[in-house]
Amino acid sequence: MSHYRREHAPWRKYLPPKLKVTDMYKDFRAKNGEISYQTYRRVLSSMNISFVKLGEEECEDCMLYNNHQHADSNATDDCTDCVKWREHIERARVSRKHYQDDGALIHDDNTAVMSVDMQKVLMLPRLPGVKTCVFTRRLVAFHETFAPRGSTSGRNAEDLASVFIKVMQHLRDVRQFVFYVDNCGAQNKNWTLFTAFTAVVNSDSGPDSVILRYLEKGHTFMSADSYHAKVESSLRKTKNVYDYNDFVTVVERPGAKLINMEFNDFVLWKSGVSTAKFTKKPTLSDVHEVMFHKGSTKMFWKLNMDDNLYEEGEFLKKKTAQMHITTSVL
Repeated sequence: MSHYRREHAPWRKYLPPKLKVTDMYKDFRAKNGEISYQTYRRVLSSMNISFVKLGEEECEDCMLYNNHQHADSNATDDCTDCVKWREHIERARVSRKHYQDDGALIHDDNTAVMSVDMQKVLMLPRLPGVKTCVFTRRLVAFHETFAPRGSTSGRNAEDLASVFIKVMQHLRDVRQFVFYVDNCGAQNKNWTLFTAFTAVVNSDSGPDSVILRYLEKGHTFMSADSYHAKVESSLRKTKNVYDYNDFVTVVERPGAKLINMEFNDFVLWKSGVSTAKFTKKPTLSDVHEVMFHKGSTKMFWKLNMDDNLYEEGEFLKKKTAQMHITTSVL
């Protein structure tokens, strides 16, 4: 399924576009007796079935596997490519299950569970059909969505950390945050962000814990994407977006509460990760869940969301870790 065209997922059902409704109708009538074509189409529509091919942003690993299968129909359990693909699909299944289970749970007011994603870069003003606008210096606007489950200067690590912390400060009564994010290393899985989270949970006004759960690459559709689709629709209906205030109106129209990042909200966070022997830290590409909690400068992680226990280890430089704890005590 594509990234921005899934407003109906996961309830929408898709059949191959080569399959025609008329062929299905003939087959049904041959097996079940006479029925009008109009009745058949009406029932088919009520079942929320579509024949549209959604082809954007397909999973590269799955595409490679499909090509591999076509090339070698005699693949066995000993095939390295097949084993890697099965492991990939299992990770996708596990992460999706946790995402759906969290959406089905009723959480108390002390816990916030959200999916987080950044929309594609938007250039302002946005004036379709106005040729001079294309050659004019424009403002680069970034829109990071924190979408609940159930019901800027750039996109580098320190800026993204500042955005996360701004949201947590805005929801200051929430004690535990759970964020579902994609596997983008530059944005959501880096030592700078982890250093910032260690600092915020150990501050007096910070939450008790922050958990990041990473969806499997290529299978990262979440509620934030659905909202981005609504923003895209709102942009098309508005047509001309002249300035940042117009952009704010567009983003809020589908029902969001917008939090503006002011100049002093941005902090130049630095990575505090240590390379000393006393540290114990994972290979970030293997991590599927990380946690940081108050009173500790350790990093807690899981290589599989289904694991019962977290692995843990000190990952910060001693001076950086001591600074965070001292700040909390003071």
